[in-house]
Amino acid sequence: MRPDMVVGVGDQWFVPAFIRFVEAVGGLVDHGSALMSMIRVTDLAAIVTRISLAEQPIVGAFNASYSEPSSVSDLAALLGPITGWPSPLPSLRRSEALPMALGSRFSARQFELLTTDHWYANAALNAAIGADWASGLSLTGQDLDWYRSQLR
Repeated sequence: MRPDMVVGVGDQWFVPAFIRFVEAVGGLVDHGSALMSMIRVTDLAAIVTRISLAEQPIVGAFNASYSEPSSVSDLAALLGPITGWPSPLPSLRRSEALPMALGSRFSARQFELLTTDHWYANAALNAAIGADWASGLSLTGQDLDWYRSQLR
């Protein structure tokens, strides 16, 4: 399994860093249009379980993500209840945001990951498990409670 960005209860890296990034630059780069492969931890667990319980061995390396990528602005909107961010968030050009991000201890690589399309097709996974893992990104109340606890 090759998940890219895993969200939900237990995530201590991706969403907390994303929140710090948005606050450091004061908004979203290019209206948050960058597309990313994200998956909730519970959906990732369900995929791993399905592969583990398959009647025949499933061999290969698979991108664990939803069929459709999510935009950075989608993620920001899902986090609205705990961040208090306005909707929509201000938009910045890359050239404006990069110096602020670097000055806030984000690396150039982290900046690229959060501001450019970075997603992987999951067709091989869907074929291997005989299902279309298409459900879009969402966060439950439990996920939001988890992230709220990480903001303290």
